[in-house]
Amino acid sequence: MDTYITSYCTDAGIKKRVNQDSLCIKKALLKDKTILMALVCDGMGGLSKGELASATVIRGFSDWFAKDLVATQGDIDKIRNQWESLVTKTSHTDTMC
Repeated sequence: MDTYITSYCTDAGIKKRVNQDSLCIKKALLKDKTILMALVCDGMGGLSKGELASATVIRGFSDWFAKDLVATQGDIDKIRNQWESLVTKTSHTDTMC
């Protein structure tokens, strides 16, 4: 049996009133393979509803992991295709630098 130890620390920062960061750690056993997913979504620098944006992305990946990933029964090609599709859906083409 594998053992995983996880920890995290997040902070709203000195300027923001709301912590906009979100995270998710999930583990599944598919056939003889253990799959671990760890996600961190940083907020949006204090922009309005940044906490909703990061939580929405986390929820999308979490739902995919719980529903669709398990349905693949460990088929790595299906997992890769689903992951790439999900990343494309949750990515935004406009970036602020």
